Amino acid sequence: MEEIEKLLKDSRHVEFVEQLNELENRIREARNRNKNLEEKLKREKREIVQWCGNYVKNKEVPLQEQDLVDLSCVLGVYLAKKRDELKTTQIRKILDRFNSIESNKDKFDKSELIKMKPILAYTAARNKATKELIKILDNSINQVKSFEDFEKICEFLRGVVAYHRLAGGSD
Repeated sequence: MEEIEKLLKDSRHVEFVEQLNELENRIREARNRNKNLEEKLKREKREIVQWCGNYVKNKEVPLQEQDLVDLSCVLGVYLAKKRDELKTTQIRKILDRFNSIESNKDKFDKSELIKMKPILAYTAARNKATKELIKILDNSINQVKSFEDFEKICEFLRGVVAYHRLAGGSD
């Protein structure tokens, strides 16, 4: 567990994700050969996924780039590895809505962003796997004061999509 946390702390995000992917490969290899090892590895994976879930709880998109990348990495992994896995296309649908607001930079109005909150709530109600992502976005929308703050949310969502795919998230 400390090794995983150190990778994140040292900004070694790809290695952070690869470590989890390797753990899943070891679980598959242990299946049918060594039940004790398989159970031990599964327990280790559950602990890491739980740590990721605790890490992202009640967060908002940070304004500092390093924190933004850290959070997008951990959330992308968490959404890919937890039991009720979120599909990449589901995250991209949310990102597409934010991209459409971002494309109108000259006409940016926070009220357009506020209108996203009920849409996000509906998304969370229809798909429980989006819950953590929606909470972070909802908290973050409250903090937006400028177009630059809003761009951070878009960057964050792009990072979540990238790390989700790297972690083996499916379409």
